Amino acid sequence: MEHNTDKETMELISAAKNGDDDAFSRLVGQYKPLFYGVMRDFSLDEADAFSELCLGFERAVKSYEVVYGTTFGLYAKIWLERFAQGIRSRHFQVKDHVVDQDIDVDNIAVPGGIQLMLEHRERSAYFLSVAKAVLSELELKVYRYWMLGYTTSETASALGVSAKTVDNAKNRMWRKLREHLRPED
Repeated sequence: MEHNTDKETMELISAAKNGDDDAFSRLVGQYKPLFYGVMRDFSLDEADAFSELCLGFERAVKSYEVVYGTTFGLYAKIWLERFAQGIRSRHFQVKDHVVDQDIDVDNIAVPGGIQLMLEHRERSAYFLSVAKAVLSELELKVYRYWMLGYTTSETASALGVSAKTVDNAKNRMWRKLREHLRPED
């Protein structure tokens, strides 16, 4: 199989790997139809899922290497589908938890055995500690609702704010978390 990711896309990937936010934004724009296709395939609400899928897309960009002829489009689709599956799982598994309390990472179900459950629990606790350290009060509330599987409209209703306010808080939240959860180079 021959590698066929175009030169311009490869240059954008390289720039985004080096922290160029404009290059990353251009890649997101270029692959937006892929985002919408994955959201449609997994029956996800666009307003809720797009920001989360951007995290999966960022991981795809950061980890993509031209190996075995895999195109970036296919590689990104796999990452987006993994994140979409996680979104769906969270939405259906933890919907009934009380949101006003801290998230109990022991109650987040993870299929795949005790080892994966322990690793997931550890990662969830770490992400929550980082979130508490870097997010504003509103962003942290939005983060908690997101962890419990609430949609943007459900979160807005529960917090008594507009859906746009929640969406803006999510975008700031993802940006801050990306900055603080970046792997050490």
